[in-house]
Amino acid sequence: MKLIYNLQKSIALQKALRIAIIILLFAYVFLIPSFGEASSKLNVLVYAAMSLLAVSVILYCFLFGDFKSNKYALLIPLFAIFAFIGTAVYSHEFRRWLSLLLLAVSFYVFIFSFKIIKNKFLITHIISVAFFCFSVLFVIHYRNELIHFSDFASGKFRLGDYFDNPNGVAAFEVVGFAAPLYLLLFYKKKRRFFHVAPLVLSIAVGVSTGSRSYILAIAIFVLVLLFFVFKKHKWKYLIVVAVLIIAFIGFLQLSFMSTIKDRFIIAFQTIFGGGDKIETSTLTRTIWLDYGLFLGFKNGIFGYGTNGFSIYSGVGTYAHNNFAEVICDFGFIGLLIFYSPLVILLVYAFKNKNVDKSLIISFVAYYIIISFSNVLYYKKIYYMILAFLYYLVFIECKCNSQECPRKIRKIVFTCDSMESGGAEKVIATLSNEFANRKIEVTVIGIADKFEPKPFYKLDGSISYISLNYGLSKRTTLFKRILLLRKTIKKEQPDIVISFLPHVNVYTWLSLLWSEIPFVVSERNDPNYDPKNLLLRILKRMSFVAADGCVFQTQEAMNFYKQSIIEKSVIISNPFKQNLNVVHKEKKNVILSIGRLSEQKNFALLLSSFAKANQVLNSKYVLRIYGDGPLKEELIAKVNELNISEIVEFRGNDNEWQIKEMDDALFVLPSNYEGMPNSLIEALSLGIPCVSTNCPCGGPKELVNLGFNISLVNVNDCDGLSDAIINTLQQYSFTFDNNNTNLCNIFDVGKVCDEWIKYIGRCSYENR
Repeated sequence: MKLIYNLQKSIALQKALRIAIIILLFAYVFLIPSFGEASSKLNVLVYAAMSLLAVSVILYCFLFGDFKSNKYALLIPLFAIFAFIGTAVYSHEFRRWLSLLLLAVSFYVFIFSFKIIKNKFLITHIISVAFFCFSVLFVIHYRNELIHFSDFASGKFRLGDYFDNPNGVAAFEVVGFAAPLYLLLFYKKKRRFFHVAPLVLSIAVGVSTGSRSYILAIAIFVLVLLFFVFKKHKWKYLIVVAVLIIAFIGFLQLSFMSTIKDRFIIAFQTIFGGGDKIETSTLTRTIWLDYGLFLGFKNGIFGYGTNGFSIYSGVGTYAHNNFAEVICDFGFIGLLIFYSPLVILLVYAFKNKNVDKSLIISFVAYYIIISFSNVLYYKKIYYMILAFLYYLVFIECKCNSQECPRKIRKIVFTCDSMESGGAEKVIATLSNEFANRKIEVTVIGIADKFEPKPFYKLDGSISYISLNYGLSKRTTLFKRILLLRKTIKKEQPDIVISFLPHVNVYTWLSLLWSEIPFVVSERNDPNYDPKNLLLRILKRMSFVAADGCVFQTQEAMNFYKQSIIEKSVIISNPFKQNLNVVHKEKKNVILSIGRLSEQKNFALLLSSFAKANQVLNSKYVLRIYGDGPLKEELIAKVNELNISEIVEFRGNDNEWQIKEMDDALFVLPSNYEGMPNSLIEALSLGIPCVSTNCPCGGPKELVNLGFNISLVNVNDCDGLSDAIINTLQQYSFTFDNNNTNLCNIFDVGKVCDEWIKYIGRCSYENR
């Protein structure tokens, strides 16, 4: 565990892994068209590159990132899983099915690669340069053929068979054309013009394949991308399109374009009649489409499994049409699953203004059209582009939404209960302030032991829902998750905010595969809380899955890995002074407040007070507010130390500030804390304070802000005793008046503004 922790803190390792992922992604994109579909023995390089990329991505996500994706990403493996049914029953082509499953895995590798790179222009540069290198390799291999334009013009050959079939190479070059065109039009820096060369070379290679679908595809990309360039000046767009159409007509008249021109004409005549020529490939694909539809209707639920068309149609090869192939192989359900991601990406692109729609529309239109002449579901490049579109819609838009926070209308807080406690007080204070700002608030307590009644006063508009009260403990674990999910969905909040470790876990589990974003909050020292190993692991997973994390101190935030820190924020505890602090005569009372638990270490305070009492001559009374499991043990210790006459246990009291504002000293003896509310409140009253310098740094941060607190080491009985004596002597006649700016620093209005701004960014429109 220590080794993993040290690795997670290594910035050098993080950078090295990121660079490795960029290089391996480039290598894979270059190798797919270069060696992936060819009969060359070098196609092993493709699998090596993908394997290394997958290992690097998994290692990076484990150490520095997360494995978070939304439910729509599940459609890709769902398609592969569904394909197994027809394969097992009919085709028995398990090797091909395994390839389909590996392609689904590659989809996730690409998603997390893009998520790690986290820059759409850098990703597009990688794709552009990789395909440029392929185009150079293509030109080198076919250099002799490309020199003889007359042979090409006569239609004697179409280039590309060495790498794939010509149509396959053309499909690759569509991406090789789209990437540099996008950079040329939308990349803001001057070096975007370097992509003119890859663009021109892609056109040359694409045309040399003689592919009609390539010409249609680049027409789609030009029309769509230029529309977004000139969307505010539509008349300019029409002029540019008209010029391009004229130029394209002229381009078709060139001798080396005669092959494609003739193929367009003959294909049109073959389909619609007329002319004296028939193109065999077009006629054959039309017939195969009929075969595929016939077989699909015959077995339309599960289809015939992978390679089913080749086996059951009798033609001995694939359908050359994705619609026919998918319907035949996987039925209409498989067809629906396969094309659902494209439809969902398109719908969400239009719903979210932060999404770059140009590439989404271009590629979706391209893949729908190319489905009539190619089989997509076995194409490696298809899964890569689909992952890139997913990144643009569901990941990059989240980053953009951080610059445009969403307006929050309803918030749900989840907590253990609303009994006395620091976290509960923060929830109550924030909830009341949100309610004052006309934000609807619901607080859900998942583990009320007694009749649910909030200890801290809540605004009348705030709903408090108790899930556990009255339930049988045998069913609590599962019922909490199910009831919490049901309750949250019924409330329909914009965001859920969770406090305390086990509540964070419950909230995360209840919102799995939900559209509702949630934020977790660290209220204690993560080194100690929680102590249970399983709960610590689950808590860490909840932080990884959360849309945002709120910390009280920098020390607490630094405990987590970089991927969590990047989406986190430090927000102070809110404080609202409702009292008019007017001191009268100072009382000889030493005050301490907190839950009577091991964390608060009141045993140390009792021992230190007993020692200090020998110097103070029993002049002071120690008054402790709070309740907890160690109460009887602490009372026994008081008797053991023979200080029962000068120690008082007052229990929980929400009005302690009114009763104790004239006390002589406040002491916080904790082993660890977040940002202690009781210490802030004592400072606000002007009471001199002594505190242990406990992790995760809350008291020390207050000292750094300029507040007068005497800090002592944790568990230092002599040090705490000396600090009590010295502080009482220093402030024997006056209260501390140096804390007047505390209300401004922790002002509830200011803190609430920070929360609203942060959760507005986390509550992005489409998760």
